[in-house]
Amino acid sequence: MFTVPSQLRERSNYLEIADFLESQVVSGTLRPNDRLPNTPELLEMFGVSRDTLQRALGRLVRRGLIKRMPRRGTFVTAGVASSTVGVVFGKDPFTSSSGFYRETLACFFREGRHLNMDVKAYLFLEESTFLSSVRELEQDIRDGQLRCLVSIYLSGLLGHWMEDQTDLPILLPPENDTEARVRMGLEHLLKRGRRRPLLLSLVSPDNTPTHLAETVLAEERSGAAAAWRQAGMEGPPPEPVMLMDTDQAAYDYIRQRFQEAGPLPDAILVNHDLNTKGVLFALAELGLRMPEQVALVTHENRGCEHFFPKALTRLVCDPRDNVVATYTFLRQSGLPLPPGQHAVPGKIAPILIEGASS
Repeated sequence: MFTVPSQLRERSNYLEIADFLESQVVSGTLRPNDRLPNTPELLEMFGVSRDTLQRALGRLVRRGLIKRMPRRGTFVTAGVASSTVGVVFGKDPFTSSSGFYRETLACFFREGRHLNMDVKAYLFLEESTFLSSVRELEQDIRDGQLRCLVSIYLSGLLGHWMEDQTDLPILLPPENDTEARVRMGLEHLLKRGRRRPLLLSLVSPDNTPTHLAETVLAEERSGAAAAWRQAGMEGPPPEPVMLMDTDQAAYDYIRQRFQEAGPLPDAILVNHDLNTKGVLFALAELGLRMPEQVALVTHENRGCEHFFPKALTRLVCDPRDNVVATYTFLRQSGLPLPPGQHAVPGKIAPILIEGASS
């Protein structure tokens, strides 16, 4: 059995008690199926109130480290109590114009089945109904129904709620490598003799949160600079052009840009899949042939392919890669992860698939 350090007696809060008991499990002092002292004994050992003790034990139940058996006592478990992964979406994946989030959700379910993991999705569609939407999630956490949470596209109230969540580990899936996508796309165009490429940014002025927009723009500029250096180009690399994430916005911009006076772009790198169709429509209406007059490389998400009579050169991102990396991190972590946010290491690089547009 274990001995309670003197500094933990009488003045401990429930988190300190829970952390101490968890350390005893992790170290092997408390082994699977060991019975914990009963409530009066634990109260005597820690010198705290019954409410403080129950909160500490409840936290360990939710963490899957102990289980309570009526009339028998409280026992150390052999592992995590639940295999259910809660996937939390901060936007509706079914109404988004991009299929990336729909495919991501589908991949979590498909890959979860292969790994014998259950998946439950929590969709937070409107901040006006946030409080009612979050009740089910909070109840599942209290009941010990979830092994961990995976956060997808957090914003607003949900983001603040997740920051305050202290009962479960929260996995942050690896991000797609925006810098690599821009670098690879521009390197491809530069190798084919294009010297005036136009870069359409992933950032949407009205829809991308400010902190995220700054990060993405920095990555795009870094990728462009790397491609420029690699090709030995003089002068500055192309500056990312921010458009609304709609076909119409891209169509209007390309129509205007290619009717301006002066040197025109001889290539376009579209870094947002929601702009691709608008670019294609505009080039067709302007009568510009690909790749003779203008070359095109576009971002594409696997499962959300663009239809066009001519095969496009694409930088393909597969949501499955993000999901597999997240599950691999969870499985390789072994012992239950501590509560709090855990960023899955690495970034997911795209695959360049050459077509007839470049």
